[in-house]
Amino acid sequence: MIGITSSKLFSTEYLIQIHTIKQKDIKVFKEQLIKYREIGFSGAIIRVFQNRDDSYHYISPILNKKGVYFSNNERTPTISPIINKLTSDYNIPDFKTIVWMSTRRMDWVNGKRFGKYLILQNKQNQKNILSYFKSLANFKIAGILIQDDLVIKKKEENFLGVKNKKEIILQYLQNIKKIIGKKELITNIYYEVPYNSAIGDSWYGQNMDDFFNVGVDSVAIMLYQKQIQRELKLNDTKLYQYINKIINNLKPYAEKTYIKLQITDFKTGKFIKIDRLLKIINLIPDNFKGIIFTPVRTDKFTYLYLKSLIGRIKK
Repeated sequence: MIGITSSKLFSTEYLIQIHTIKQKDIKVFKEQLIKYREIGFSGAIIRVFQNRDDSYHYISPILNKKGVYFSNNERTPTISPIINKLTSDYNIPDFKTIVWMSTRRMDWVNGKRFGKYLILQNKQNQKNILSYFKSLANFKIAGILIQDDLVIKKKEENFLGVKNKKEIILQYLQNIKKIIGKKELITNIYYEVPYNSAIGDSWYGQNMDDFFNVGVDSVAIMLYQKQIQRELKLNDTKLYQYINKIINNLKPYAEKTYIKLQITDFKTGKFIKIDRLLKIINLIPDNFKGIIFTPVRTDKFTYLYLKSLIGRIKK
């Protein structure tokens, strides 16, 4: 029996978001990225921060237990200078290197916090956070994806008496864009935001129109289908209806929007069935900027899974 396929053209960009680099040698890692390019991917988004509960990239040497994967101007522990090595020799032709950087969750930074998260209003925290983007701006990269920690949720808002959380977040984004210049600034967006913009403003301080107005180039909607289904207790029919409504709401922003889809169940670690993934891919119009597949470990099994997936998206 022939499974579901997709007739989508490759006008939409396909990217991988790498949580864990499994190769110990940078040259072998580059060779793996070239393989991804050859099967139809246009770039990789690479995690460049290391908090206590993150898995380590395997590339040696491992110099510290927490910190960043690039050398920087601050007194920050560099775990391994992966981005230095990856961008120093040559960039892979026709393949984007985008880095994925945290903001509020920086376990290696001494600063005033609310729980695990740096308080955005604190002046020294502001200086520390922005310093990493100044360092990243010097590398030959295509862009930066902002981690989903650049939010102020209700509990913190109430506890600290924050009155202008959206303005605080917008100022950070505006400053980061000024720092990185022509490099693409992408920010993660929670799935509730395009479903109901009032929720986005109230829960997270996220508003796409405002983000674009302060210089954000693109948004990455965290449309993690298995997570959504579990959180909202939806059956398959309701899930696809919910996702379709989000995609329809996003159509005015299509050319600046990446859709992020999970390829493994975050709870069990098992791969999502490709047929289920293709049902969602087929809902996404070709004029959307791209689709990001996450989480990616650069091992053989993930590569073969994604190769099979791309093979069923007809050119």
